[in-house]
Amino acid sequence: HMAMLLAAAEEIMKEKLVRKGKLKLLFQPAEETSEGALSMLKGGAVDDIEILIGMHGRPIQECRVGEAAPALYYSAATHVKIDITGMQSHGARPYLGISALDAACLVVQSANALRFNSNVVYNMKATQIHADAGVANAVPGTATITFDLRSRDNDVMELMIQKLRGAAENAAASIGAKADFTILHQTPASIITPEITEIIGEVITSELGEKACIPPIVTAGGEDFFWYPKMKPELKTGFIALGEDAEPGLHDPAMHFNHDALPYGVKIHKGLVKKLLG
Repeated sequence: HMAMLLAAAEEIMKEKLVRKGKLKLLFQPAEETSEGALSMLKGGAVDDIEILIGMHGRPIQECRVGEAAPALYYSAATHVKIDITGMQSHGARPYLGISALDAACLVVQSANALRFNSNVVYNMKATQIHADAGVANAVPGTATITFDLRSRDNDVMELMIQKLRGAAENAAASIGAKADFTILHQTPASIITPEITEIIGEVITSELGEKACIPPIVTAGGEDFFWYPKMKPELKTGFIALGEDAEPGLHDPAMHFNHDALPYGVKIHKGLVKKLLG
């Protein structure tokens, strides 16, 4: 991503493509931890801009080299940790304690029973559970559960977080345990401006060809870029999906992509500058 933007920056300067307004290029760190966009916002990096456009290379299953989608609709993603505190006891006398493991199971069951707007795609699932007193004949007094939450709608995500917190606290309390709720990581769902998507589509077509512009892509993945429009609603935003033939899949330790895709990303960056600032 940075290679494409750096190459585009060099060519934009050499060809003097910016003839009106101002161009700002953001080389944002820490996307995977969801801290990058928030740190850029805190540092004032987008305080003086009106339009913000991002780009992300895509896996081979979604978009091929030579293709690009004018919009990439991400889901809101939240990771939650729930720490359960009970009271450790001997396996022969469990009535003297409060099983954090039992409480954790109740929390998972309560979470699985939650229901939300069926018109919005969402899911909530426990992804980790740890409870261990160190020996097989002791009932653990502490446990930790992590949950992964996904939703195509930011309001539904906020409701999911609220309901999961209440369910966890009440389920643990039902047997005398305590549940502490912590949000580990959070990214908003896509907030994209239709007129910017239209402009991006025109640029993809003009720069890569008529057949290169494919329909918008919807993914359950998360992207911290969307903290920008969430925190600054006045921003007009767009997000490009670039075909890179990445395989076998994003985040796979053996992932590789076709480097022939890089010039296409440069062309789109330059085309947007000519369209918006030329």
